[in-house]
Amino acid sequence: MNTSNAPSRVSSGKLEVGIVRDQDDVFAAMAIRAVVFVGELDRRITDEFDGADFNSTLILARVDGEPAGTIRVRWYAGFAKLERVAVLRAYRSLRVFNALARFALDHAAEKGYAKYCGTAIPSTVKLWQRFGAQPMPDVPLATYEIPILDSIVMSGDIQPTCDSELLMRDHEQLRVPEHLWATLKQADAAHVLPMAAE
Repeated sequence: MNTSNAPSRVSSGKLEVGIVRDQDDVFAAMAIRAVVFVGELDRRITDEFDGADFNSTLILARVDGEPAGTIRVRWYAGFAKLERVAVLRAYRSLRVFNALARFALDHAAEKGYAKYCGTAIPSTVKLWQRFGAQPMPDVPLATYEIPILDSIVMSGDIQPTCDSELLMRDHEQLRVPEHLWATLKQADAAHVLPMAAE
């Protein structure tokens, strides 16, 4: 990942990562993906915006309040698929990438997932390896997928932070929107139930 053009505010600015929760966040995430995948990598719009966003968790990184990067997580039985990682050139840095990846993996762990997969371009393989992912050389890309710069299928393990059987029985947590799960955990520790609505 080329960080030579990243402004100094990326290293010193306030970095916030969270789950997309309103239309403004959705538009920001989509705009970032359009700039990076369609504009920089010359992907077709129909390939990038494939309809899977409606059944996924979108995550957005902001630096000093400005949208900087995004990642999409799709949930399958037994594993999470991390995909569509995009960071705007002005914010492209190890700091923003790490924050997005760590947030997505921590969120998957909160849901009880123990495995994840995704595709990586060659320049990001080592970045994903820092999170325990390894290339899966015997797994080809999907036939409908147009590879970007010789994409590589990767997978890794996650240490779940909850028991999915217990989570299934915790209707209080299941009732609360995902972006408030951390708040619920903090309140549980203090024995105070947070308000679900803002």
